[in-house]
Amino acid sequence: MIAKVKRRKLLFVGIAGFVFLIVVGIGGLAFWGWNLFADQAKVALNKNSVIRQYIGQIEQIEVDLIATGNEEGEDVFVFRIEGPKGTGVVTAEFVTIDADAEEIRSGSLQLPTGETYDLLAENLPSHDDDAIR
Repeated sequence: MIAKVKRRKLLFVGIAGFVFLIVVGIGGLAFWGWNLFADQAKVALNKNSVIRQYIGQIEQIEVDLIATGNEEGEDVFVFRIEGPKGTGVVTAEFVTIDADAEEIRSGSLQLPTGETYDLLAENLPSHDDDAIR
């Protein structure tokens, strides 16, 4: 009887451990995927003249999963970004160009002051003397 109980406990622990490893593996894969996408989005954002003017070269980028989930459209993502000139929140629609690149289709940058700028704006104020070129 005791041997039967030990076997059941051992079986339960083995199954629970296996399920735990599967969940951790899936979570790790999802985390890796978000980081890969954030890196590709960072490259696309660093090429953007509005980002260069108000944020500078992005030093830190973080996907805001809750805000992203609240946005309309499956390709719209929200990022909190930081650079040498300041911080902001980017809401942008990204299009996959290839396995290694994303492109901004539309979007905006909101600064902590509440000012919002269209990422695809053609005519920017020229008061930025040290823009990254």
